[in-house]
Amino acid sequence: ADPARALTTIDRIEQKGTWATYDVNALRALVYHNGLQQYRLSSYYGEKAYRDSAFLADDPAGWLDNLEVLVNHCLSEKRCADGLRYAHRGVEVAREKGLYRKEAKYLFYTGLFKVESEGTSDGYAPLHQAISLMEQHLGPKPGYAEADDLIYIIGMTMNVMTRRDDTAQAIELTPRLLRALRLLEQAPDATEEVIALGRALGLPQRFLIKPPSDGLTGLTDEDNLGFTYHAVNEYIR
Repeated sequence: ADPARALTTIDRIEQKGTWATYDVNALRALVYHNGLQQYRLSSYYGEKAYRDSAFLADDPAGWLDNLEVLVNHCLSEKRCADGLRYAHRGVEVAREKGLYRKEAKYLFYTGLFKVESEGTSDGYAPLHQAISLMEQHLGPKPGYAEADDLIYIIGMTMNVMTRRDDTAQAIELTPRLLRALRLLEQAPDATEEVIALGRALGLPQRFLIKPPSDGLTGLTDEDNLGFTYHAVNEYIR
């Protein structure tokens, strides 16, 4: 992808007035973040989109996606107070709109910021809430993306606990991680080839296609987790 070309295209779209201003700002935030790693400009445009009330009214899911860019800036820069404010707002909006996966994601972020800022295990509560919310809504045959989200949240929670030397609490989550991995394999939108390879390697589908990442920080999921999914699979066998 060519970020400079993408920005030029966005400029042309803005000049024609074919897209809403908030969409233009949200797209610029993504390009400056993912393509150019110019995080101040990304924050500038992301904040403009975030403060546009029409964005929230017209496209709550898109508004929440844009908010995640700002949240990840706060994570990378350890701006916990701002991050908590964004995360709380994300939970509030997602809950009001009935977007449970996004609510779970922002509960997860709330827990990360609380653990980082307070240095205590009080942040574990929203992390557990995020996991339980995902499990509650998954159903017996969730889609691949839903199961994958659950795996990421559980794995990151285990990593946070392990880094704080709360290994026993992390181990308690292992059965839930194993169940999520089984759900991933049984997802109706999974191909037979991917399932077979996933079983052989102990990896979710997206890990077989490209290095897993959150799409925002530039780190792979395994970098963030601190261990590989293959290692988890070997451990729980």
